[in-house]
Amino acid sequence: MNTQSLRYDHQKKILYCQGDWRVRQLTNVENEINSVLKTVKSPISIDGSELISLDSGGAWLIYRTIDKLKQAAISCELKNFTQQHMDLFSLLKEKMTALTVTETPIEHYNFFSLIGKETVKRVVGALDFLSFVGEVSLIIKGFFVHARRFQAKAVLRIIEDAGYHALPIIGLLSFLVGVVLAYQLGRQLETYGANIYIVDLSGMAILREFGPLITAIIVAGRTGSSFTAQIGLMKVNEEIDALKTLGLSPLNRIVVPRLLGTILSIPLLTIWSNIFAVFGSMVMARNMLGITPADFLTRFADSIDRSTLWTGLGKTPVFAIAIALVGCFQGFRVSYTAESIGTHTTMSVVQAIFLIIVIDAIFSVLYSWAGL
Repeated sequence: MNTQSLRYDHQKKILYCQGDWRVRQLTNVENEINSVLKTVKSPISIDGSELISLDSGGAWLIYRTIDKLKQAAISCELKNFTQQHMDLFSLLKEKMTALTVTETPIEHYNFFSLIGKETVKRVVGALDFLSFVGEVSLIIKGFFVHARRFQAKAVLRIIEDAGYHALPIIGLLSFLVGVVLAYQLGRQLETYGANIYIVDLSGMAILREFGPLITAIIVAGRTGSSFTAQIGLMKVNEEIDALKTLGLSPLNRIVVPRLLGTILSIPLLTIWSNIFAVFGSMVMARNMLGITPADFLTRFADSIDRSTLWTGLGKTPVFAIAIALVGCFQGFRVSYTAESIGTHTTMSVVQAIFLIIVIDAIFSVLYSWAGL
């Protein structure tokens, strides 16, 4: 008799389990069972009288055989198994029932229900953001009462990361923007022989719009996303929960230094951006329109007043607040998965840039009403 096998009696309709039915010895038994099941067309019995041993692997194989027969509308019964074997079958049946997964029905939405669902989601997100802004505002207010809470080292570290390390990329991109702007304007002015007005137009556009806007967008993509990723990783590592356990406010320790550091960094970065953008315009004006750097700078000083610079810089603190708050808010919304970090980092950049454009449009309207 084989120590590992089975035998099927076609006349008696009995499937005899023989030998050692433990998991390491079941390599070929499953194929043998499948071959037997192909010939079974009527009720059968499974006999365990010739079994030497049976573990959970063998019991699972028998249990699955019975299940296949039931699916084929063929009844099956167990015979001559010991009480220990029957207890193992009962335990396996109980666990298999508990592990049964019911398929979640797919919800189908029409076009209007999708719009409503997405609208509710956006409104709830906006209300959560306003609540977050309110909490941060209360903490900022507390700094004026308790000056010792000010974390100078943390703020300086944010200024270094968000400001100093961003100087090369902002300088390069601003220079290229200045070159492109001067090229596009110069082609039109050259047609009318008004080459010198390239200084007025490019200077006004850079100081009022392009300098602050390009700087804010770069900071949103570079620094705002890093805020979300850093806070999201802290949440995944349960560092935020640790701060709460120690009785420390996560908003106080995490959000406020990033907010203050960004507010202090962006105006300085905007001035840096303006310098390189004007330099790019000056280089293009020299090569394309023949305006020397000396003439360019003289005209620039005469035609562009300080109010133009301040109208551009006046928007930058609001840009900074939007970038820092959106980046930190999305970081706190991260769930405990790596995928969530990527999702909310993307949302942080998109929402920050959207707010920057909206804020810039609002300032343009306000400046127009004020006659600036």
